[in-house]
Amino acid sequence: MIVCCAGCQKPITGKFLVTVLERTWHAECVRCADCGCALTDKCFSREGKLFCRSDFFSLGHKWRLISYMSF
Repeated sequence: MIVCCAGCQKPITGKFLVTVLERTWHAECVRCADCGCALTDKCFSREGKLFCRSDFFSLGHKWRLISYMSF
């Protein structure tokens, strides 16, 4: 079974992957939906999108912190 990245929809063929919000990602695809910065150890989510702390709170969302580094 081929696992596809939730960010880019391409197959994950490497040895490492990241699980965020019960979906699988390439590590390099875990980025803020607003500014595009890499999310390396924590992120916030809203409606299935990932955000850095700064952008999440600037958008006025009720927060949901996701600590996701799962290898």
